[in-house]
Amino acid sequence: MKKLFTFFILLLSFNLSAANYYWVGGSGNWTDINHWRTTSGGSALPSVIPGPTDNVFFDAKSGFTAASKTITIDNTANCHNITFSGSVVAPMLTQSGNQTLNIYGSSEWQTDMGTISVNNIYYRHTGEAKTIKSNGVTTGGYYLYFEEENSISLLDDFISAFYFYQYAGTWNTNNHKVTINREYNSLDSQLKPSIVNLGSSQIYVKHVYGNFNTRSSYTTVNAGTSHIHFTEINNNGYGIRADPRQTYYDVTVEGPLGSIVGGAKFNRVEFKGNGSFQGANTFKELILAPTKTYMFESGLTQTITNLFSANTPQC
Repeated sequence: MKKLFTFFILLLSFNLSAANYYWVGGSGNWTDINHWRTTSGGSALPSVIPGPTDNVFFDAKSGFTAASKTITIDNTANCHNITFSGSVVAPMLTQSGNQTLNIYGSSEWQTDMGTISVNNIYYRHTGEAKTIKSNGVTTGGYYLYFEEENSISLLDDFISAFYFYQYAGTWNTNNHKVTINREYNSLDSQLKPSIVNLGSSQIYVKHVYGNFNTRSSYTTVNAGTSHIHFTEINNNGYGIRADPRQTYYDVTVEGPLGSIVGGAKFNRVEFKGNGSFQGANTFKELILAPTKTYMFESGLTQTITNLFSANTPQC
């Protein structure tokens, strides 16, 4: 009987530790418990605001109108899954001051939400596979962190925050278009392995200091047939920063000035502006624009196995 009673207490504790929360009342602060309900459009209030194991929903019964549609994160916010779906008026998720949203599960944003204007968004490690469904919405106002050591997979086209960091785990683009508003970094500061599966994704890095940085011995790049575009880059030392053991597919530097750094292997690289090369890189095809200036690190060899063009027509 004692063992059975203990089991019942443990089961009850588990059930109480995870709950569904539903937003009501239009605009309001995340910490205001009067905006949370235990059922969609219901009247029963929970006893506390959402925590790391709780799923939060913003839906057709959340009461959003054109004049009342803003959820303000006014202190550190935690949740498991976060879902915006079904509201006739698309809400806005923003912050008061400099805040953090910790997501311990998956996320789904609603079309026309614009940007999730929270400075720090973390997908925290729980050991479960996570997904992101963007519906055209930008995830993060400034910093976006992937800490999940299992996987994070895109369900549709993805737009990231200004700075996008992957600290661990596997990022699956699932062949979707990816837009990065300044830079992506796979860093080894936490000494945990990470895998980047790019599939056939078209990846657009949009900034004069645009960076796609996998220069880490802990990072594996599975480039597939992906194509990375640096659309606005205009600074030496920025562009692809890779590890010599990594292989990329196609890279196009479309801005006035960019770089290939690290000594990796590439299928095809094209520069439409000026550029620099650091490390002993290997290219199947290297295309340089006429009348532009290119700098190569002294004492190192750039290997081209198939095609080199530095003028028009190709030579």
